[in-house]
Amino acid sequence: LFFFSSRRRHTRSSLVSWARRCVQETEDLFIVNKLWNDAHDNVEQAISESLKKMKLDYFDLYLVHWPVNECLDQEKLLFKKVPLYKTWKGMEDVYKKGLTKSIGVSNFNCQILLDMMTYAEIIPAVNQIELHPYLPQINLVNYCKKVGIQPMAFAPLSAPGSTKPGTSAIIDPVVTELAKKYSKSPAQIILAWGLARGHVVVPASSSIERIKENLSATSVVLNEEDIAALSNLKKTLRIYDPAIGTFHPWGHIPVFEQ
Repeated sequence: LFFFSSRRRHTRSSLVSWARRCVQETEDLFIVNKLWNDAHDNVEQAISESLKKMKLDYFDLYLVHWPVNECLDQEKLLFKKVPLYKTWKGMEDVYKKGLTKSIGVSNFNCQILLDMMTYAEIIPAVNQIELHPYLPQINLVNYCKKVGIQPMAFAPLSAPGSTKPGTSAIIDPVVTELAKKYSKSPAQIILAWGLARGHVVVPASSSIERIKENLSATSVVLNEEDIAALSNLKKTLRIYDPAIGTFHPWGHIPVFEQ
């Protein structure tokens, strides 16, 4: 059972207790947490606080949530002066102390990763990024795989609840036709595509039936032609973009622009 938490989402020990009741052994849980922007200069304190709140001894994976520091002034876009190499050193230290079994990053582009490779003693195990047929990020995925960083897809189904054309890969004609061809749901087709490309896919759902359906996507084997068709839908839809969104307190920063 893959259990994703975040300090920013105020995850509490009651949720972990619930998750533990869903499995027979704690070892069957894979618990991931993230370092928020305001803690780049004190990684050990941040992870220790999260572990205490969740009544855990360690996380299975701990990620730097964004390559952006705490914003001190939104008008002037002034940020706390903590370079990423110092933050990553803090991540390496908590790994060495056994507070997490692995460390990684999230929302990092190729340029930032290239720089990281010049100073990282421990290469990030994972780069969690938005990945779906409308945002395949082929070059970034290929780079990560070549240097030993596992691509992890969040929002792997794009925006499945949307019915507006062009905003949800679930209702794309190519996806729906492949669903008919393989006698599977559109969601299973998209997840199978992600798995075929070597992604770890992390779909979110509160429905038991939908969770079971998503898990069964592991048995779907798409042929190379169909994988290529999904990889070349020629769409560029980024759902989570701080440059245009309102969900981050550090302003409209074009993190993903080249």
